[in-house]
Amino acid sequence: MRSCIYSEFRNYFRSVLLETRATLGITQEQMAARLLMSPRNYAGLESGKSCCGTVTFLLFLFRCCPDRNAFLSRLSALLEQIEDENR
Repeated sequence: MRSCIYSEFRNYFRSVLLETRATLGITQEQMAARLLMSPRNYAGLESGKSCCGTVTFLLFLFRCCPDRNAFLSRLSALLEQIEDENR
């Protein structure tokens, strides 16, 4: 179940990053700077090849996320769905 949660979160976070960056109208390099990471590591997040750590997650919430409540509500719903599917 843990690997399923990890995979689903990685995909969800990837889609949110792409959506947020488009909304803000910024480049990958600018988004990487906001998240205090290299453009290469950020590109890995957007491509789905890697997942963020806790610090990157928190930086996203407080520096980039246009609507934290909506983001966290959708994340909560995703986690509930995964839990329901694994019962």
